[in-house]
Amino acid sequence: MSADDLYNALLADAEDQPPDWNLQGRQVNIWKSLGYIPQDLIEAGGANTKQVSRALEYAFGDFALSQVAQLRNN
Repeated sequence: MSADDLYNALLADAEDQPPDWNLQGRQVNIWKSLGYIPQDLIEAGGANTKQVSRALEYAFGDFALSQVAQLRNN
């Protein structure tokens, strides 16, 4: 597997919301539209729990992905 393949897999995980995001993947649609995970919104495939920890996890993941992207461009 090439470095491009690995980067594309990371990007897909960050950008594509799986049907059962509560078990694996991310609640991407809300995260991308609002920039946070609201407490009072229950989206199909998941639960109305852990909004703060999800937001921290997604922010850290996005930061890590940006660092990989910067390394690829150097």
